[in-house]
Amino acid sequence: MDGEILQQVEEFKYLGSILSSSGYSEKDIRVRTGMAKSAFNKLKQLLIRGLKLEVKKSLVKTLVWSGAMYGSEPWSIKKADAARLVVFDMWDWRRMEKVKWTDKKTSVEVFNLVNEKKSLLSGNQEKKKELDWSYSET
Repeated sequence: MDGEILQQVEEFKYLGSILSSSGYSEKDIRVRTGMAKSAFNKLKQLLIRGLKLEVKKSLVKTLVWSGAMYGSEPWSIKKADAARLVVFDMWDWRRMEKVKWTDKKTSVEVFNLVNEKKSLLSGNQEKKKELDWSYSET
């Protein structure tokens, strides 16, 4: 370009998202969920106290999930990435409601406990459908 040789890189950060030459988003998903867990831990004392469930859920969705899902529109999600997001989702709810892994509660039981029908991933897929004018169910 203009006489300069451009270097090809495996990945780079653009507008806060990590883009890779493979086109997959695994590293960005890992970084985002790590940042969101950090945000949750900073709010932990507020989220596990005696606030009403709806208030805690609202705080998690606005302050934690928004950080995890920022820039997620172009993500290319593989099964392992989807599983990672589901695990992060359950991690949020379990921590918020003080449900230990040793309690042996299923994901369905935890969703019922927090009165939640959607997961972080399903909410993102619905958002993609709304934004993508060319999306087709068929």
